[in-house]
Amino acid sequence: MHVSQSFLPTGYEQQARLLRNIGDMNPLCRRPRASPPPWAFRSSSKTPSFFSWFLSHQGLSTKSCMTSRLSSPLCTATSLTAALSKGLRARRLARIWHGASDPGTAGSNPAGPANFFEVGFFGDENRVPALRSTEACLGSVEMRILIVGAGVIGSFNAARLKEAGQDVTLLARGQRLADLREHGVVLEDYKTGTRTTTQVPLVERLEPNDAYNLAVVIVRRNQIPSVLPMLAQNHLIPNVLFVGNNAAGEQDMIEALGKPRVLVGFVNAGGERLGYVVRYVWRHDTLVLGELDSSPTARTDAIAHTFQGAGLPAKVVKGIDAYLKTHAAGVPALAGAIYMAGGDIRQLAHTPETVKLYLQAYREALRALRALGVPLRPPSNRIIEWVPVPILLLLFRRFFNSQLAVVGGQGHAVAAPDEMKELADEFRAIFRQSGTPSAASDILFAEVDARFSADAKG
Repeated sequence: MHVSQSFLPTGYEQQARLLRNIGDMNPLCRRPRASPPPWAFRSSSKTPSFFSWFLSHQGLSTKSCMTSRLSSPLCTATSLTAALSKGLRARRLARIWHGASDPGTAGSNPAGPANFFEVGFFGDENRVPALRSTEACLGSVEMRILIVGAGVIGSFNAARLKEAGQDVTLLARGQRLADLREHGVVLEDYKTGTRTTTQVPLVERLEPNDAYNLAVVIVRRNQIPSVLPMLAQNHLIPNVLFVGNNAAGEQDMIEALGKPRVLVGFVNAGGERLGYVVRYVWRHDTLVLGELDSSPTARTDAIAHTFQGAGLPAKVVKGIDAYLKTHAAGVPALAGAIYMAGGDIRQLAHTPETVKLYLQAYREALRALRALGVPLRPPSNRIIEWVPVPILLLLFRRFFNSQLAVVGGQGHAVAAPDEMKELADEFRAIFRQSGTPSAASDILFAEVDARFSADAKG
């Protein structure tokens, strides 16, 4: 298999030699499949998580809306959104899977996977006109993946990718590394209590000569500066995907690694660690990722297909920074509200005034983003601004009183006051820059400050 040196950024020649040794082309790229794999459409009708949650609290569901003739405006919106998403995704996946240049035309992939290695991970897709043939093999490419961070989300994704046959390595340190060596990655479904154990290869550090196709960094926002030097001294990883909360942008990552290497996204799961056991929350949530300032590319499609092949829904979006800022808008304020309720989200559910304060702070953060020209993404987040407060209050109080909220919300807020402090400071800067009111946010951010200080003192 030939790898064109002209598409390799400076210093990546060793990565090219590694790829040349991978072997012959994947047989899936040489012959058409009768149909796309079942997982290809698993998330195609999935609506935004908040939208689905909002429907469920109205006694509805995405499935009931899609299969019945309910006349609710919510059902109408959901049906149109899901149907359009499913139709477009099915058309695109069929074209990619069959290697056809035109929709509906199945055929083989004459170009083979070499174009993928010439373009997909090392260059600009616009340099190669035969991008359609490149995309035909994206779903079947095997990658060497390093996951940096063995917390809840890193452990969950590492185990799922490993179980799907991916070449994945997990970087861990300290007691967590010792636990993983002794027990493996132990996952427990928060809802069913089902436990699985997966043996994932482990490393304690990243060496300058370690070669991977992709590094997925899943650490707390305030821990990013500590991992950047390690990644910067390694020039054999051309793609570094940072997954997590981020309201400040990616400038620190760009300065350390260079813009071409950096991709960003936000998480697809949640939960808490109980000793060596990861108690996780995952409802087929989607890993959202993208290039910093462009539309989906061959490499982002390849990464998404890799996760999808492990049964983990993934979506590539344009303008990922807006998604990250919108996603982070409610996080530090929620943490402050949980701290105000004594670290108990169920107690928060029984404190309507604090929930109302949280909703006001959430709206303040969204207004500040819009004032700076940041579009709310996905647009379904606008529901926070236009749904009347009494209805939101009812819905959020019900949610906060659930086991899902305890594991998925309270667990992280209580375990990571350092990250909550970092995010609160990032939104303080956003409020200063936008000049918009932040009265409710200031109150809840003060709670974050107090919890962080108490935690730092031991």
